[in-house]
Amino acid sequence: MEEIEVKFEDIESCVGDSFSGGSRSSSENTILAKEAKEWKNNGPSFHPAVVINNEAYRGFLSADNVFEAICQGFKKHPSECKGVVGDSQDYNGISTEMMILIVVGILACNLVLLILYRRYYKQEMQNDVRMAAHSAVSQYFAIQNNDKEQMNLKAPGI
Repeated sequence: MEEIEVKFEDIESCVGDSFSGGSRSSSENTILAKEAKEWKNNGPSFHPAVVINNEAYRGFLSADNVFEAICQGFKKHPSECKGVVGDSQDYNGISTEMMILIVVGILACNLVLLILYRRYYKQEMQNDVRMAAHSAVSQYFAIQNNDKEQMNLKAPGI
């Protein structure tokens, strides 16, 4: 701010005077409210926009949002910006290690399910073979008993 010869106190005073009572985050900005009223009466209704460092910020803007955007524009943050601008890290999605862990976990779950399914299928096949063998043996004995009875009927004197 020294480079452009603007005193921070002047800016702070101007911003502070534009709010009607209370804290900046909960009170209304009289300048923006006046502009919004004029737009509503005279033309299409647009939310206010602020241009900070050649970037337009649109929508419902609170004083805290604007102040944080201004503080973000400094390479070296002034003391007034302490506590406003966090050292937040950009979220770049899931890390490679996490993705590998997820894939390995899904593969392990699928492997366990496959093993359980094969055990179940093997037991079902064994039960089916047992039932088929039992049925075949029962039919065989039934046919043999039937043949013996028929032989006994044909040759009653033997």
